Amino acid sequence: MTQSLRKHAFLLALTGLAVTGLVVFTVFVRQGYENKVQQLSALHEALNIPVLNAKTNYKNLPSGSDQAVLDKEVRMPVEGVRTVLQNLYEGKDVEFGKLVNGSEAARILIKLAWVEVDRTLESLKGKTMEVDFGKSISEIQHVESHFAQQATNQLALLDVASWLAIIVTLAVFAGITAWNYRRDKRSQDAALGVKQQLEEETSRVETLSNFIEAMATGNYSIKLQSGKDDELSRTLVTMRDKLKMNAEEDQRRNWTTGGLAQIGEILRSTTTTSSDLYDSIVKFVVKYTKSNQAGLFILNDDDSQSEYLELVACYAFERKKFLTKRLDIGQGLVGQCFLEKEKVHLREIPQDYLRITSGLGGENANSCLMVPLKVNEKILGVLELASFNLYQDFEIELVEKLAETIASTISSVKTNGSTRILLERTQQQAEEMKSQEEEMRQNMEELSATQEEMQRKEKEYIARIEELESQMGLIEK
Repeated sequence: MTQSLRKHAFLLALTGLAVTGLVVFTVFVRQGYENKVQQLSALHEALNIPVLNAKTNYKNLPSGSDQAVLDKEVRMPVEGVRTVLQNLYEGKDVEFGKLVNGSEAARILIKLAWVEVDRTLESLKGKTMEVDFGKSISEIQHVESHFAQQATNQLALLDVASWLAIIVTLAVFAGITAWNYRRDKRSQDAALGVKQQLEEETSRVETLSNFIEAMATGNYSIKLQSGKDDELSRTLVTMRDKLKMNAEEDQRRNWTTGGLAQIGEILRSTTTTSSDLYDSIVKFVVKYTKSNQAGLFILNDDDSQSEYLELVACYAFERKKFLTKRLDIGQGLVGQCFLEKEKVHLREIPQDYLRITSGLGGENANSCLMVPLKVNEKILGVLELASFNLYQDFEIELVEKLAETIASTISSVKTNGSTRILLERTQQQAEEMKSQEEEMRQNMEELSATQEEMQRKEKEYIARIEELESQMGLIEK
């Protein structure tokens, strides 16, 4: 009795696996058929329609149209069709290249269509001869018919698989019912046990089918409640977990890439003042990381003997806090982060160390992240973020990348500022030297005039002396 029940259970399990396999096979065949139909529609849009439009445009072109109009309205669409046929023939990894799948018959049809399209293009080089699009259209339709036949065959396979699944299921139910009927004559208790086992297997097959269909639609949060912990269930759960992990990884990667792209755009577009730039940086980082507060500290090295960290921008709950704050190098956690050149992530915030405030009150932050702004191993400042939520590893990684980009931009801003100051000083010194040169020129002119006046008076004095000497000589005589 026990051995017979075990044999019955084994047959039920095999039947369940067979039905499950057929259901899975049917789902994948249906998915392939739907993809094939979509590809055929796209293929029609890319091949047949452009050639038909080119033919219509060619017939409707007014006499005397120049070559530019002919190229735009007729030749360019046909060249696009030629490119699609070439990609199909060469089996490139493009939308339509996957249709070929190594079929030599398909490649021959594609080559024939390719040759006819090339002939049509050659005909278009002449300006007076009549161009025949009929052969190109006919060969392209042969290509479409070939792939349509493949889709029809796949649909037939889908129908066969569906009917096979139904027949197998019905045969299983019929066989089990007949076996139960015979078993009922021997033992009512055994029949009830078999019936219960059958219901469980049927429910399990339905559960597995629903689970697979849910995964096919991208629902990776579904739970498998099959009632058994067998290899198939574990395999499906493992597959779901891997698909979910890949989807989350893609989402995080896209999130990181989007953040870097947006901060790059902000850094390129903000060209007013450094204050506006710092405000834009802090505002973006807070909103993108869903933080609640942030502060941007920049190294002020105007006086090399007294360097300090200056709070140049801060953000909290959609409101700018206009604060004036400076920290000495090494002061507090921000100063230590600057000295050690490494990020600091606090998951347990000391009481009243950092409070997130709003119009309704304030509360201690649950996570605080400080990242140094580093470029070429040189630290230019520290970015401090606070949030009620704990920062995940991928969020911290993004903030570090953002800090590198911000540091590079700040370095350029400071370099440009220093260059501008030096230029202004140079211009000021040049103006001062020019003023001094003008003053010296005026002094030289005055000195020259004075010397000329002295020379004139000297001549007058000499003439006067000679006159007096002459008079004295006459008196002595």
